[in-house]
Formats: sequence, structure tokens, C-alpha cells
Amino acid sequence: EFQHPEKLLGGTETYYMRYRTYHNGSRIRCISSTVLCTYGNGTYLNRFGARLPDGKRIAFELPVTLTTTKGHNTSNAMLHKTSPADTNETLFILMYLEPNRTCTVLRVPSENDGCSLFVQERFADEEVPAECAEMYRNNCPNITNIVYESGCRKQNTRIDVNRNEDGQRRTPALL
Repeated sequence: EFQHPEKLLGGTETYYMRYRTYHNGSRIRCISSTVLCTYGNGTYLNRFGARLPDGKRIAFELPVTLTTTKGHNTSNAMLHKTSPADTNETLFILMYLEPNRTCTVLRVPSENDGCSLFVQERFADEEVPAECAEMYRNNCPNITNIVYESGCRKQNTRIDVNRNEDGQRRTPALL
């Protein structure tokens, strides 16, 4: 009932990661995801954004594909790269989607079965909705790495993928 990624990806709202259990030392902040369009057949185009430790903001677009994990009959997870430079896709299992889509909790098996919690942009500066906070607290390791900072959404301007002095793309894995 609460594990339908097509409902999560069915709107155009931007979601911000509030916190996660993995990448403890990361100084990347303001991680966001916005669905730009749907291709059909369970594939979507998302724009991912973040603020790097040096204050620069990056954004890039990547396809997101719905998938089904063991024990499920319908799609309950998403596959996508975490940066344009990735060679492999990462599995994100939808653990919980609040019925009004205000927040969601994702399981990330490749990160020691870690979790991340996202909220809709309009709620990003408010307290995390209780249902999602409780789902995260009860099902995820006892680690909360804060990724969102006050003001992230005010700075949500689009800047293309950062490039180094040689013109090479320089994009860390974000999600």
C-alpha cells in the first residue's frame, strides 16, 4: 500500500533529502530530485541537484527505472545512477511513501542496507512529517546524517554539472 514508486514519481514536485544513514563524512548538502518527464514503461527522467562542499551547486538529469524486488509482485523500487559518471545503477527500495506524498523513506541496500528520508520542497524547512520520521527511526540503523540545511530550497537555481579546469565533468556520487 505504501510502496508504489509510480506514485512518488507521478508528480512534478521537488523532493529534498533531509537525512540518511550513510556517507557519514560527506559535506554535500541540499540534495534534491525532481521528475521532469515520464517515458512510459516505468522510466522517468529526473533532475538531481546538490550543493558541493565549496558552495557550488550542481544539477544533472538521469533516467530512473522502476523495478521489482524479491517477494513483490509490482514495482517497489527504483534504479538509477547517483552521478553521470557512474557505470552502475544503484537500487533504491521504496520503504514508505506518505499517502499525500509529503515524504518518503528509501532503503539503499548497497549502503549497508541504509536509508534516506526525502520531503516535498514545500515542507523542507518544517519538521519532518511524523509518519516518515517514525518509519525511518523504526527501520533504519540508529544514524541520522543531516543533509538538508535551512535555505537549501531558496538556493535552488539550476547550474549545470560542475567541470574542472580541463573541462572534464567532476561529479561526486550524491545519493
